[in-house]
Amino acid sequence: MAPPFPTLGLAAILSVAPCLAWAGATIDGLYQGDAFGAVNFHTEGDHLVGMPAPNGPCGFDTRQTLLTGEFQGNIVMASLTVCQTGPRCSSAQTYPVLFVVNPEDGALSGTVRLQKGCTSPALPPVSSALPQTSLLVLKAAPRGAAPPPAEAPPAGAPAAAPAAPSGGDTKPTSS
Repeated sequence: MAPPFPTLGLAAILSVAPCLAWAGATIDGLYQGDAFGAVNFHTEGDHLVGMPAPNGPCGFDTRQTLLTGEFQGNIVMASLTVCQTGPRCSSAQTYPVLFVVNPEDGALSGTVRLQKGCTSPALPPVSSALPQTSLLVLKAAPRGAAPPPAEAPPAGAPAAAPAAPSGGDTKPTSS
């Protein structure tokens, strides 16, 4: 009996081939995740950079790089920095994430697995059975939308000034 490697290799190539046919997207502008908050994305060629928008749940500086990644068709292989808490957890940690980009609307979807014992206000767990695993979906914000505050300000506190609008365009590119 022949080893299964050639068959498995062919199956892997065939499953990836449709992804390679899509030229990819340009992810630019404001994207919103539920608990994660808003991210300002900028694409340069195949390189994606995300910066936190004001009022995010982690309180990161808006000049800090939150996400860096490389497009591989409709896949983004990225590094994502999140805030976290836990007895043996640093206050911020960078995790690898594999995002799938929806070619219709440019939404990014990926799972993040935090270190054991760590939690993040930006990444609620998928279920109690998987307490360290979170699903992160980032969708283009409507044009002209300002990022909503992560939490309501305490009563009597002044409201934060709205952020400058930046589009959420996704434009297919050709190779």
